[in-house]
Amino acid sequence: MRPLYTIRDYIAGDLPLILNSWINSYCTISIDSNIANYDKHKYHSKIQSLIAKPGTKILIAGDGLDIILGWLCYDDSAYHYGYVKGPYRRMGIMRSLLGAVRTMPSSYTHYVPAIEYLIKDCAEDDPKPLVSLKKPTYNPKLFWE
Repeated sequence: MRPLYTIRDYIAGDLPLILNSWINSYCTISIDSNIANYDKHKYHSKIQSLIAKPGTKILIAGDGLDIILGWLCYDDSAYHYGYVKGPYRRMGIMRSLLGAVRTMPSSYTHYVPAIEYLIKDCAEDDPKPLVSLKKPTYNPKLFWE
């Protein structure tokens, strides 16, 4: 049986979906009222400049090049943001994306409610913990630098 998705690096054609889902989902669920009221064009530009920085990586979970189920943006210092399309949530996609990161960043720059479940030490529930080293800390300044 063929797996539901594979994990790959992003390509330029993925950027419209990444930018749109990042801005719309984060501005909708953010506990940071500054982001929700922030000029979306400026936020869009900041995301684009982050993605263009050397060292920024985006992993895609999808079916080939055409269907994207979710994605994760990170660099060596921080997880920046991740997104999974609504119908595919609670299927382990973000967990798989986080598990594909080779070196675990020490911070995350965007707080969303699910982050508490995704980047905690899962040793009690999982014999192979998702995060077995040091728990990343919330540091939004890394995004705005």
